[in-house]
Order: sequence, then C-alpha cells, then structure tokens
Amino acid sequence: YIFSDNLRRDASNINGYLLDAPSVVVGRTTKHISGLPKMLFGSMPRDGGSLILTEEEMEASSINTPEFSKYLHKLIGADEFLNGKRRYCIWIEDKDLEHAKTNKEISDRLNAVADSRLSSKAPSTQAYANRPNQFVQRSYEYAPFIFIPRDSSGRRQYIPIGFGEAGDVTVAPNFSVYNAELWLFSILHSRIHMRWIDTVSGKLKNDYRYSSDLAYNNFPIPTLTVVEKDLLNQSARRILLTRAAHPEKTLADMYDPNKMPIDLREAHNDNDRLVDSLYKKTGFTNDEDRQVALFDLYGQMTTKGKI
Repeated sequence: YIFSDNLRRDASNINGYLLDAPSVVVGRTTKHISGLPKMLFGSMPRDGGSLILTEEEMEASSINTPEFSKYLHKLIGADEFLNGKRRYCIWIEDKDLEHAKTNKEISDRLNAVADSRLSSKAPSTQAYANRPNQFVQRSYEYAPFIFIPRDSSGRRQYIPIGFGEAGDVTVAPNFSVYNAELWLFSILHSRIHMRWIDTVSGKLKNDYRYSSDLAYNNFPIPTLTVVEKDLLNQSARRILLTRAAHPEKTLADMYDPNKMPIDLREAHNDNDRLVDSLYKKTGFTNDEDRQVALFDLYGQMTTKGKI
C-alpha cells in the first residue's frame, strides 16, 4: 500500500521513489536519452575579477567603443537572469588578441588576469596564466540558447527558464542548451518536468538544485509530431511574450507564487495541459500520476537499449 494525504491506495509495485511504478533507478548519464541537444555547464573565468565589468564599468570603459566593443559580451548568471541585473565580460578569441591588446584597458586587465592565475594554488588555473584572454572553462557557442539556473527556490511552482541571445555568455554554476528549439523550452518549463526534477534531482535544503546528468539527460520525452512541436512552439512564444508584457517585474517576482501575474499563470496552465497531453491524451489528475507516467516511459526507453 501507499499512504498519501490520509488515503491508502493499493500498489502493484513500490519503487525506490515511493511510487507505484517500475523499479528503476535513475543514474547519471552524459547523453540525453531522447537525443536532445547537449546541456552545458556555464563558463568559469577564474580571472580575479579582471575579465568582468559591471554595467557602470562597461558604460565608462574605453572598451565600449565601436572598435573594441565586439570584445564585450553580456554575462548571465542566476542573479542577472532572475533579478534583471547586468554584467559584462571581456571575451577575446586568440586570433583577435593582438588587436585587442592595443586597447590599454584591455591590456592592463589581461596582465591582472595573468598575475591572479599565477598566484593561484590550483595547477589547472596556473596553466591558463599564459592565456589571460580566455576563461579557464569555456562552455560557449555563438548561438541562441535555453538558460536554466542551477539553484531555485523551492517555493516556486516552476524553475524560471530563459532564452539567451547569440553572443551572451553564461557562467557556472548554471546550465545552457545551445541551438535549442522553442518546443523544448515549452517542455522544460512544464509542471511534469518540475515533478521529474523534484523526484530525481538533489536539493539544497528545500530548494531545487538542477542537474544536467540526472534531471535533463534522463528526462523522457515521447516522439513528437510536427503538429505537436508547432503547438509547443506557440505555447513557448506565449509565455515569453507574456513575460515581456511585465517589464516592471523581474523574473524572481514573476515566478514568486504570491506575485505571479494572472496572465502568466494562465499561459503556464495552458502549457501544462498541452505538455501533459503528450504523455497521456486525457491528462493527469495529480502529480503522482505524472511521476508514474514518467517512470513508465523512462523504463521503456532505457530497457530498449537507448542508453
């Protein structure tokens, strides 16, 4: 039996997640079981702060000129994404280094990066002292991307997810999926995906801690038709446009359950119904049914030799 909400239900099998579902254990994997684009961990500067500029520093910087501004990229971390803050980073490819160094501010900052890395106790950081123009870890493509913060308040019904523009740089410990289509945004921003995260991902106290190897790569997605993808694309656009209609609010405000705008809540409710229907045509009566359906599909996919 499974006891929940003062009710006792018969169970044919109780798995390690306390669900009436197949006895499968979700382990870490480096590839998505449905063949989705790879999720990357954010870039790590390890620069002593010299490659990073605040909005005020950027506006006053000699780098912010027509000749050198191409070396400034918008930097996106959880704080910037959720609270509407702006920071920038110096991002210079090796082929552009000599030209970039003709700017004295860039040259001075690169020298400071080299000094900072040489003073580090980590050999891997010291090794990058001779490449001060580059982040020590680079998880970056010049392409649009889906952005997911690693940590999110457990009060939220949804982890806020965003779309970044080509050229923006994400920083660890956050995640990005480059060249992703809008329909994937719709699925990842759904209630059923949140129930998967809640079941298989770790927690920091009561807060969500997203994981690419557990939550994303193992998340089972059924085969989608062209029509279904088009409907998901429309739903994703509606969510993004509804957010844009509230420029006075940060994403942290919009996804606070006590402050969420009514039209955004309605957009998400409709998106949830759409995504639910991909897993069960008639939808679900509760979250446990969603979890059982996910484990059933996960079991089918992982026992057919797909991973």
